[in-house]
Amino acid sequence: MYNPFGENLFGLEDRLDDDVELCGARYLRDVAAVERLLRDAPAGTFLLTYNGFGGDLPADYREVRVDRELPSVLRMWRKSDRANSIRSR
Repeated sequence: MYNPFGENLFGLEDRLDDDVELCGARYLRDVAAVERLLRDAPAGTFLLTYNGFGGDLPADYREVRVDRELPSVLRMWRKSDRANSIRSR
């Protein structure tokens, strides 16, 4: 995930196009949907983030690799078997 929902927060002049609804409410809905998806994913699921996704990772995701050589940090996470709880951004 490369900051997948950030365009919802951009001003009109910085948006790619007007093909889809872009607004703060959609941003919150999309982030919440990904948080649920990650929470419900099976153990062993991998996630790559570059600039994050704007939400909170469940605490059962463990950082496996990190690359700080790029302009922003690239992280690889793997979901463990631990109980679902919340990790802050």
